Amino acid sequence: RLYGELDSNHLGRISAALSELAGRRYNRDLLASEIGALLAHPSANVRELACNALGQLGSGSALPDLLVGLAAKEEAVRTAAHAALVRVTGRDLPARFADWRAAFPALD
Repeated sequence: RLYGELDSNHLGRISAALSELAGRRYNRDLLASEIGALLAHPSANVRELACNALGQLGSGSALPDLLVGLAAKEEAVRTAAHAALVRVTGRDLPARFADWRAAFPALD
């Protein structure tokens, strides 16, 4: 049911589903994959919420998606992606795509 809400066009439903999913502690890599797909969503609000959820989830498998967020044109998305990257990796690199890409060359 929650996965279906991620496909909703209603920001409130997406937000509620992300909040619940981000708090789960099992199947985190699978959840990160489902949530990470929202980084392609046309709404910057949804992409920002997805970055926040990925940070709360804490799965390293979210790194490629968070790098996508770090390269977004919207500052709110970039800020959320950066905060999530710091939280997931424990590294406090500058909020620059090139720095994070260089720190994780295995993601190429």
